[in-house]
Amino acid sequence: MIKSARAKSTDPVQEQLREHKAEWNKSVSIFIDNLINLKKTMNGYPSKFHMERSMIGEELPRDPASIIGVLASDFAEIADGCNKIIQEQANYSKTRRRKQVHASTTFKTTSSIDWSQINAFADDYILLAEAALDNVIDKYFRI
Repeated sequence: MIKSARAKSTDPVQEQLREHKAEWNKSVSIFIDNLINLKKTMNGYPSKFHMERSMIGEELPRDPASIIGVLASDFAEIADGCNKIIQEQANYSKTRRRKQVHASTTFKTTSSIDWSQINAFADDYILLAEAALDNVIDKYFRI
């Protein structure tokens, strides 16, 4: 399924980065499809490289070395595009507008924590865990 609708960014640099990523994703999807079809061809299943099923006793229907060569050059282009996107996004993230933190934003802290209750709960939990472990040891490892 090809998705073509997405929210456009008001920032032209961000929109261009999104378009580059979308183009790169399409090329990666095509590469993956070709790689899967090469695998099917190598295993004797019908694929877009050879439509008929082949037997293991027969020669491979197409020259797999030429297909692998094309896939290798496609992968090099994909890796190149990926490096360009990484650089483009790094440059964009350095120069993009940041959200401003307002001085009126305050964080509420609660200083009314009763640590004695928390410590008592932790002690009870540890005692229960030790008791459960003792029961398991007694049940399964009676000496």
